[in-house]
Amino acid sequence: MKINTYKIGVVGLAILLASCSTTQYSYRKSTIPQKHIITGQAVVDSKLDLSKRIEGTSSARNSVEEAKQEAYYKAITQNNIDVIVDPIYEVRTTDRILFFGGKSTAKVTGIGAVYTNPRTKVEAINELTKVDTANIRKFDAIYLNKNSSKRVLPTNTAPTTTTDSKSQNKTTLRSGWGVALNRIATGLSYDSNLGTTASNYALGVFKDSFGNGKFGFNYGLFYSNEGNENQKLSYARVPIKVQYNIWKKLTIQAGVQVGYVLSSDGFKGGPYGFSEPESFDYGLMYGLGYRIGSSFSINYSLYSGMSNVTTIAGNTFKNYNAGLGLAYHF
Repeated sequence: MKINTYKIGVVGLAILLASCSTTQYSYRKSTIPQKHIITGQAVVDSKLDLSKRIEGTSSARNSVEEAKQEAYYKAITQNNIDVIVDPIYEVRTTDRILFFGGKSTAKVTGIGAVYTNPRTKVEAINELTKVDTANIRKFDAIYLNKNSSKRVLPTNTAPTTTTDSKSQNKTTLRSGWGVALNRIATGLSYDSNLGTTASNYALGVFKDSFGNGKFGFNYGLFYSNEGNENQKLSYARVPIKVQYNIWKKLTIQAGVQVGYVLSSDGFKGGPYGFSEPESFDYGLMYGLGYRIGSSFSINYSLYSGMSNVTTIAGNTFKNYNAGLGLAYHF
């Protein structure tokens, strides 16, 4: 059995092209309600310029946190400010395929502020002793009331990692790796006529990639037993599918599948006279998937082979199968 290196290269290139990017957004998070920032023995006020919105963008980094820290640093240094009020982050991460990808870039936007009125800690404490607590309660009632039109801007000095609820609504299904076990009914068709079937299985790993919309990709690597009761085949399969989230956690899928024969049985000395099957098989694949919770999904798929399994001229045998599977998502 000869290995066609050109076809293997095409399969590898198709896997790389199936990669896509995902984008996440973080929202404003009020975690520092104080109006003073204390560092050691120094106390300062923050002066805002509400008309000046600043931004900073990172280079491609190995982690989301590194990208956000670099974006924040660039926004501070490039705009000559001391702190960012209400920072909002946009993070883009490319999928990792073998040694490629997996990099994150971040963009931060917010309101720039500078530190003013520096004084010692003792001076700040003396200021507080002169404040009437009744006035503080009046202030809180007006500015911190949820129904009030007035608002106190929090000064966030560090990146937040909270995911925007709007972004979660757009992407119902998350991207990630998983493992799947499929129970499949397989067979060989002869000149478009379906023959006998056999019960087999397929086991492998896969990757789901969803962007901000409803479209995504699914690809993986599977070990699959196929054929019928007399002719048995074992394949290394690479499915590449486009999937669309049509309703809640239900997806429809369509794509192609390429297989390489690992072993075969029942072909030598058969009634058709061929000694071994073709090394490669390819065809169309389509089906449905439904996510159960966040970690499991069930899938129904159909595969229709387009290549001749045999080496005989004039006789056309093609793979076909239907399968029901259970997958676990990491």
